[in-house]
Amino acid sequence: MTTLDERASELCAAPAGCAFLLVVEESGLSPAAAAEPTAAAQIAAVAVAEISVWHGAHERVVAMALEHGPRLLDLARAVLTAPAALHWFGPLDRHAQQWATASAMAGAVPMPRAPARIPTRWERYAHKPDWGLWTSTILGSSGATSFLEGVAFGAGDLGLFRDDFAPAIARFRLDVAPAARVFEIDGPLDWHRLCLRYPAAYDEGQIVPDWSAVAAEWDGVHLSLGGLLTSEQVRREAEGGWTMHWGWDAEQTVWLRDVFDAIERLPDLRALPDAPPDWLTWPTALWIKPGPDTWPWLVSISPGGG
Repeated sequence: MTTLDERASELCAAPAGCAFLLVVEESGLSPAAAAEPTAAAQIAAVAVAEISVWHGAHERVVAMALEHGPRLLDLARAVLTAPAALHWFGPLDRHAQQWATASAMAGAVPMPRAPARIPTRWERYAHKPDWGLWTSTILGSSGATSFLEGVAFGAGDLGLFRDDFAPAIARFRLDVAPAARVFEIDGPLDWHRLCLRYPAAYDEGQIVPDWSAVAAEWDGVHLSLGGLLTSEQVRREAEGGWTMHWGWDAEQTVWLRDVFDAIERLPDLRALPDAPPDWLTWPTALWIKPGPDTWPWLVSISPGGG
């Protein structure tokens, strides 16, 4: 059982966790407001966007974020103590999983089948199977999910989906069978354990999952919101190598086989969630001021930067 202090320390030792807390601080949000599901998903999307590996000054931004970690520890404890923060970590809500696609492409939900092969080069690089079905948990009555907020805010690679969702977004709610075996990633140690139990080698000694091997024992792998904020780009050493989770960009589950009791077509969304809400302030503490050694396009990748 992970304690509150351990969770807070993990949050403040992670680039995404620090960026999340900086958004909370600069937006003047109360811990309770920041912990609410939709707000937390939006803040997380901004945090992941700010520390994106595609940022021209990625290493500098990550270092800047981590410098704030020690002083943000009290805020981390306060946010994690809020009742709504209980949803940040597993278990998966099996009755609120949503798969989204462009309305023009909507048909039957494509069910995954695990291939009996070693991971492809792309799978080793991306830390994802290229054959899984991805869902994200529905947040309230709006139809939003952490995935859709990530698309709206350009979190990591998710911003690439924005044009794909025009003119509308088709949504399906999936009921996960009670017997489905779900591996929960609630922190960097969980990802570390997954990689070491089902190892595949990648460049420079990195250990990544062999997804066909994972599928032999698990039906799905769920990255919780708390897991996203504490695991993204956090490196852990292992004998003969190391692990580092990255690139999922939102609270999501990758399904490795069909374990659904029911599938329901929901009303289409006519647009992505609004971004940004009026109350949200981008973390200016992570913006790099232009100088003689800084190209202007490196200042910030956020919609509010420049």
